[in-house]
Parts: sequence; C-alpha cells; structure tokens
Amino acid sequence: MEYFSGDSEDDMSDSEIKDCEEKCYSELLKGVHLIRNKDGTLRCPFCKGKKKQDYKYKDLLQHASGVGAGKRGVEATGGHRALEKFLKSHLTDAAEPPTPRTVHLEQEAPQRPNAEELIVWPWMGIIVNINRTMVDGKYVGAGNSELKERFAGFHPIQVHALWSYEGHLGKAILEFSKDWKGYNDAISFERSFVENHHSRKEYYGRDPGSELYGWVARSEDYNATSPIGKHLRLKGDLKTVAQINNEDLRKKNKLVEDLHNTIQEKNKYLETSKEKLSKLEYYIVLTDSARQKAEENYRRLEETHREELNKFQQEIHALINHRNEENRQLNRDLEKQMLELEQRRKELEQREAQNDFEKKKLEEEKNKVYNKKEGLQRANEIQKQNEQKQLKLIELHEKQNRDLSIQVHQQRKVLADRQKKELDIQRLKQHIETLREVRDGSDSDNIKKIETLESELQEKNDEMESLQDMNQQLMCKEREVNDELQFARKAAIEILNEGVPANSQIIVKRMGEIDSEAWRGACQRKFAYNEWQTQYAEMHSKWEDNLRDPSWYPFKVVPVLGETEKHELIVNEDDEKLRNLRNEMGKEVCDTVIVALKELNEYNASGRYPIPEAWNKAENRRATMKEIVFHICKQLNTLQVKQAT
Repeated sequence: MEYFSGDSEDDMSDSEIKDCEEKCYSELLKGVHLIRNKDGTLRCPFCKGKKKQDYKYKDLLQHASGVGAGKRGVEATGGHRALEKFLKSHLTDAAEPPTPRTVHLEQEAPQRPNAEELIVWPWMGIIVNINRTMVDGKYVGAGNSELKERFAGFHPIQVHALWSYEGHLGKAILEFSKDWKGYNDAISFERSFVENHHSRKEYYGRDPGSELYGWVARSEDYNATSPIGKHLRLKGDLKTVAQINNEDLRKKNKLVEDLHNTIQEKNKYLETSKEKLSKLEYYIVLTDSARQKAEENYRRLEETHREELNKFQQEIHALINHRNEENRQLNRDLEKQMLELEQRRKELEQREAQNDFEKKKLEEEKNKVYNKKEGLQRANEIQKQNEQKQLKLIELHEKQNRDLSIQVHQQRKVLADRQKKELDIQRLKQHIETLREVRDGSDSDNIKKIETLESELQEKNDEMESLQDMNQQLMCKEREVNDELQFARKAAIEILNEGVPANSQIIVKRMGEIDSEAWRGACQRKFAYNEWQTQYAEMHSKWEDNLRDPSWYPFKVVPVLGETEKHELIVNEDDEKLRNLRNEMGKEVCDTVIVALKELNEYNASGRYPIPEAWNKAENRRATMKEIVFHICKQLNTLQVKQAT
C-alpha cells in the first residue's frame, strides 16, 4: 500500500472539516473529480502527484478511511472523508466479489485469547521485517507517521518505530486504546496477518523474506531481552483478559457508586439551599414589616413633637403678651402719677407762702418718679432684648430639632435600605450557588441566568457601598449634633447648679445617690434617740461605698414579657446584700438602694459614681432640653427685671 505525507494540524476545527467534506462530496456527485481509470482500477482524486493511482475498491476505501481519520489538514481530511462516503454510496458496484477462503491444514485459525492468557496491556501490536535501506552508513525506514497512516484502519493511537545506534531496526510497535474497542482493533490487526500467513509463528518458523509480519504482544515478547521487550516493559504490563475485565468492572462500579453519592450530596445541598432561601424570604418579610412599623412610629413621634413645639411657642407668645400688658399698665400708672404731680406742682406754685423745705421735698419726689420711669424704660428695653434672644434661641432649638429629625429619618431609611440590600445580596448569592451546584455545562440557559444574577449582584454590592458611605456621613453628622446637644445640656446643668429656687420645677439631681430622708426616718424608728444619728451616718456611708464597688453587680437578664426574643437587664432583688438590708431596715430603705442602682446603671455604669442631671421635679423624670431652656430664660427675665427695678 502507498503511503501519504502531509503536515499534521492539531488546530483543525470540526466545522471546517465538515464544510470541506460537503464541498468535495458535492463535486464528486457532479463528476468534477475523476475516480475510474481506463483499465477499470480506481484512483484517489485528492492525492495528486502520488505515484500509486491504481487502487482496487477495497484498497482505495481503506486508504480514504485511514487518511480521513488522521490529521493531515482540513482539505486532505475533508476530501478523503467525502471520498469514503462516495465509495460506500455510489461505487459499490466496483467492489470485488468475495473470494472463497482456502484454509490450509497446516494453518492455525486465529483464536481469541482465552481469559487466562497473559497479554501486554495497554494493547500493543508488533510489526517486524519493515523494509529499510542504508543511507550514509545507517539504516532508514518508514517512520511513525507513515506506519500509523498505513495501519489507520486498525485505529492505533500511537506508533513507535524502534531505532538503535545502527539506525532503523525494521521493527515497530502499535499502541491501541485501553478500552475494549482497542482490544478488538488489536485482535483484528493480528487476524489480518494470520490470514496472510504472516503471524509470529511464521516469522520465527521460516525465512521471512521481505514481507511484513505482525501479531499482538504477549508474555514471550514482554519477557524478551530484545529492544521490543524493553519497550513493552517500559510502556505496559502483563495482564490476563479476566483481570482487565474485572478491573474495568470494578472501576465502573466505583464510578457508579461515586456518581450516586455525588447525586445524593447534591440533592441534600439543594434541599438545604431551598430551606435557606425560604428563611431568607421570611426574614425579608419580617424586615419589611419592621420597617413599616418603624416608619409609622417615626411619623407619630414627629406629629407629637410638632404638637409640643406649637404648644411651647404658644406659651412663649402668651408670656410675651403678658409682659407687654404689664409694661403698658405700668406706663399708664406712671403717666397718672405724673399728672397728679404736675397738678400738685401747680397747686404748690399757687401757694406763695409754701416754705423751701416743701419745695425741696417735692423736687426729690419728682426726681424719684423720673428715675423710676427711666428704670422701667430700661427694664422694658432689656426685656425686649431678652425676648428677641429667647425667640432666636427657640428658633435655633427648632432648627436643631428639625435637622436632628431629618437626620434620624434619613439614617433610618438608609439603615432599612441597607438591610434590604444585604438580604437581596444574600438571596442572590444563595441562588447563584444553587444554580452553580445543579447546572450542566451544556445548559446555556442556566449559564446566562447565572451571568445575569452575578451582574445584578454586582449592582447590589455597588448600591450597598453607596448606602454605607451615606450612612457613615449621616452618623458623623448625627454625632456632631449629639455632641452639640450634650455640650449645651452640660452647660445648662452648670448654670442650674449655680442656684435654683426652692420652689423651682426644674432642679439638678445627682443620679445614683441614695435618698437620705427614708434612711433618717428608718434609723429614728429603729435606734435610740442618742445613737440614731451615728447609726445613720455609718450605714449610709457603707451603702454609698457598696454602690461604688465594681465587684458588686446585683443585676440579672430576663426576657421581656410577651416577647421571647428580647431581654432586659433588671436589679436582682434576691441578691444577698439587698435581702439582708430589706430584712434589717425595711422595704422603703431597700427601694432607695435599688433606685440608686438603676440610676447608676443607666447614667454611669462604668464609673459607678453619681453624676448631675436636670430633673423635672413635678413629673419625676429627666427634664427635656426644651424645658431647661424655657426655665433658664424665665429665670433670666425675672432676675433682669429685679435688677432694673
């Protein structure tokens, strides 16, 4: 058989080969290419320039099949595949009728190896007596590609021509695929030589001549010391067909078992993912409900604040009108007094006999009246200035409250959006992971869906970063406003500390101090007259020290009534010290210590010492900033009016 040369192209695409095959097949149908020779033989129209152009049908079909299965370029592969298809469909009449096989008595029919026969695995075939020539002192012969193309009908995956320092040894080894198809190819390869009396037995039993001989590699070839044996030992092992079959079955069973386990794990993961997705959807519903509830609470608080602010403004305006009315009444009284004095002056002038003492006294009274009027005028001016300051202070307070309300609203909205974005991102991640776990590599719809979800996830992440930046800015702004409010409250408490009237509604209370009145009464009832004061001082001082002791922490955490998921910190009234105090001094004294503990835990849990706080004595609660400002302004007005008069 003639051999063909050509460059291998590993980068050929199936679509290009298919297009070339269809084009060449169409040309063959149209008669563009000549296939039949004049003597009735066949020729290959796609191997122009080759010497051999007189093929029989079987040889040309084998040639087209071998080249079409190789990698000699798009045109050669596609053309020979088209030729093979054309021969099978349109030139079957050129096929030679099968000749009867003559079986010689001395010839052994090819037998399939039994299950216990040792064969080289991976399946390998041996070719010997390859033609070679002497060139420059070394033997040369057919190479790997040429031999692989010649025996392409048996589908070898590799061909190894054997060489030595003398050159080509005239021997080669064909390596077939490791599966049972490769086994059938190897047996077919050996059968082709057995049918032509060119098997291993004939090669070693007679003069081989110049013909090729071939057989399947077995134990005698594997254990030989020749280059063939060395190559077989290097590339393969000796195994029986039964061993290979059992090993193949074991691998298949193991693969099936692994696939079954993998499917079970994927199903479990899918169920878990579905549960997580359901939980995420439930949390989203809860978050939306909580957000709506928070917005409703904020709306009610905003309405309440607006009503309190309007009420406060009405009280200020009523106070200003009252002051103005008082000033107008004072002016009317002064004018009336001036008229009386003027009338009296006229009467005194008419009295020529009035002495100098009475005139002097009259002038002094007149000066006093003038001075009083000027003082009232100055007081009016001061009051107007104070009223303007009060209005500015009220406007500033309103502006701060509005800014704080806006910031709180924005921050709550940003927080709600942020929580929603986090839940969306988590849900998208779960969805993507689920799709990745269950997707098939050829499922383009799932791939597109994952790409869309990943794009949406990236957008959610960008929005999340933007919300985090906005939330950080709002938190900084809220911290600045809170610092200003705390500074203003601290300054107001310092002003109140300088002096507060006994009947004042707003006072300064030291949060965390024990109420001494209850202790005095209890000590007077429990101890004798001459020792109750000493006992009071000692016990009061002792319990003040207990309150400041950080090692004593009589608190416990209990669930909120009606809400199992929320907890609160309360005083443990069953604490040993509190229980002993209650038994010794009574419940009223013990309650003063519990109140002081709650105040310390609320206002100064880390320091455990009393701190001053503005307190609404009438309502027994912490005074608001609005009440403090109103109280200070009221006291300032009263003080300035007193100083003016």
